[in-house]
Amino acid sequence: MYAESAPNKGEPPSAFVSVAPRLQRSRGRAAVRFKLDGVGRTVLADLAQSAPCLAIVPKGDYLPTAAFISTCGGLTSGDEVAFDLELSAGASAIATTQAAEKIYCARPGDPPACLESRVVVGEGAYCEWLPQETILFDGSKLQRRTVFQVAETAQLLACELRVLGRAAHGEVYGDGFLSDRIELWRGDELSWVDALRLAPGEGALQSSVGFGGYMAIGTILYAAPDAEQQLPTARDILDGSASKCAATAWDNLLIVRILAADVFQLRTSAAHFVTGFRAQLGRAPVMPRFWSL
Repeated sequence: MYAESAPNKGEPPSAFVSVAPRLQRSRGRAAVRFKLDGVGRTVLADLAQSAPCLAIVPKGDYLPTAAFISTCGGLTSGDEVAFDLELSAGASAIATTQAAEKIYCARPGDPPACLESRVVVGEGAYCEWLPQETILFDGSKLQRRTVFQVAETAQLLACELRVLGRAAHGEVYGDGFLSDRIELWRGDELSWVDALRLAPGEGALQSSVGFGGYMAIGTILYAAPDAEQQLPTARDILDGSASKCAATAWDNLLIVRILAADVFQLRTSAAHFVTGFRAQLGRAPVMPRFWSL
């Protein structure tokens, strides 16, 4: 795009000068709600979506599954998307994504891409929130907020996986911005917050008190009345992981941290833990089908 510059007094019109173009941005939302039917089966209750966000409910997994999709192929600065999931009392379901979410390099001065997710788990419900990894290109900007609203008697197993840079391209992540906030609410009370902020020049990626050079990082949480009793089980499962892992538990919440060398190791370690932990809960030791596509 070009615009003719205004001449100064007494001067002829100048040549055309470049003006940064205004780029089209994505604005979309997808929302899914599950409930129990009259015979106690979990069924789809509501589905709403606006491009570029979609949600599909495929058959074939061991629990009803919602797969969230961003049809724009990735997010860049200024995009705003939201994914919402709700399980009514007693329902059991899984949510995942069709593929990894890519966050592209941003133009200097542009605002970050915004991704918001809200997960509501009713009394006695069982929910798994298992999106695939988010891959942040060097120079990307992302502001993400994930809110879990979990009833006292509900069970939530959730993971958030982040990959900093594209190792296969020889890319080193060092010039991006990430603000990533996870909130766990019980009723009207904020129970736990995990806030991660990475900005150029802060040194957290290489620091021994930061990520120690690991470029693939994961957080897995289990919020349930029996969470603290599951800590020995969680640590036993992690003993077989190829990544650097640790687990802790308090106040009906179990937290697992994973540091991995690359995306393959991160996915493998996360799947190893989730499937092993599912088995201890008496559920099928498998990942959602989309993780293997």
